[in-house]
Amino acid sequence: SHQALFEKALRFKETSRFSLIAYWIGYFFTPLFFSILHFGYKSLLIGILVNEITLLVLYLKGYKLKIFIPRREIIREILLDSKNLIINSFFNQLATNGDYLVVSIFLGPKALGYYTQGYKIMKMPTTIIGNIINNMSFASFSKINSDNEKLSKAFLYLSFILAIFSFPICLVSFFYSKEIVILLL
Repeated sequence: SHQALFEKALRFKETSRFSLIAYWIGYFFTPLFFSILHFGYKSLLIGILVNEITLLVLYLKGYKLKIFIPRREIIREILLDSKNLIINSFFNQLATNGDYLVVSIFLGPKALGYYTQGYKIMKMPTTIIGNIINNMSFASFSKINSDNEKLSKAFLYLSFILAIFSFPICLVSFFYSKEIVILLL
C-alpha cells in the first residue's frame, strides 16, 4: 500500500497528517453534508468512499507516484495467487461487520446510522492513538527485530504509552457519554 511506502521511509508525520485529513473529510464532513441533503444511510457509505479516495490522492501526491493500469495477465496472476487471501478477507469482513448487517435488516437504516456512529465514537480514542503507535512502531521494530529483549521492552513500553493516553480519554467518554452522543450525533 502507499502508506507502507511512507512508513518504510519513516515519514510518519505525513502519514499521520494524511490520515487525519482523510478522517475529517471522509468520516465527518462528507457524511454530515450528505445527511443534510437527506441521503440517509448512504451518506455513511459515501463518507467511507471519500475517505479512501482522499487517502489515495494524498499518498499519490505525497510520494509523486503515477497511477498505472496493469496488463490483464498480471491481474489474472495476482488473483490466482491470492484467491485464498481474498476468500479469507471476505469472510473476515463478513464476521467483523455482521452486526451492521443484522442491525440494518432488523432495525433499519436510521438505527444503523446511530449504531455505526456510536461504535466509531466508542473505538475512536484507542483506534487513533493505536494506529499512530502501530504505524510508527512497525518500522522501528523492524530495525531491532534481531534483539528479542529490546523488542519485548519496546512492545511493553508502547503498550504502556497506549494505556496512558487511552485511559483518561476512555474515562471522560464513560462519564460524559450522554453529552458526547448528543454533541456528535
